[in-house]
Amino acid sequence: MPKLAIQLAALVLFLSALKGATGLAQSNAPSPVDKYYEEGQRALARGQFQEAEKIFEKLRELSPSVAEVHANLGLVYFNEKKFEAAVPALRQALKLKPSLTKTETLLAMSLSELGKYREALPILEKEFRRSTDPVVKRSCGLQLERAYTGLQRDEKAVEVALELNRLYPDDPEILYHSERIFGNFAYLSVKRLAEVAPASIWKHQAAAEAWESQGSYDLAISEYRQVLSLDPRRPGR
Repeated sequence: MPKLAIQLAALVLFLSALKGATGLAQSNAPSPVDKYYEEGQRALARGQFQEAEKIFEKLRELSPSVAEVHANLGLVYFNEKKFEAAVPALRQALKLKPSLTKTETLLAMSLSELGKYREALPILEKEFRRSTDPVVKRSCGLQLERAYTGLQRDEKAVEVALELNRLYPDDPEILYHSERIFGNFAYLSVKRLAEVAPASIWKHQAAAEAWESQGSYDLAISEYRQVLSLDPRRPGR
């Protein structure tokens, strides 16, 4: 799954809130917090996450009660794929300020990356339905596919894949994951068919088509002969 794309608007929102909350604009004399704030802003803008991590960890020591510090640190951890570290940072941000919607979404994505699908699912479902931000919606959709597949809710994964295909018809990553989900669902459907009706004409028909698609023509012919033995008048496809 991809990293959540960092949008400038989100960074401005976080960092502006941090500046106001810590009183950075209220004093003419630079403080250590001012210094770290400016450095953190520059590091995030350049995508220098290792540097940003050090800065926001220091800011967390200096301003532990500021939700945006924890939110930004969680954002940095997420982009570094340090999901185990991202989760507590994001939880703390939401504890201090529950209104940080983007942080809640990022928490759900981090939980999904860790395989904690049941906890992530309600937030991912909500954000996928309501978000008008194409980057957030796309990321939530991909994580939602992961969660549904991990929970063996394959029909729901197919529904999300169809919606993502509609919204992002030329996105290679979307198409790749859709192909995997559709293929998995087809396999599970054929497997179920073999379990409930192993001697049926439909099972042999499905097997014949599967072998044919793989270029195994001898095996396909054998299955097609089984089809004809069960229904000699059956028309071709």
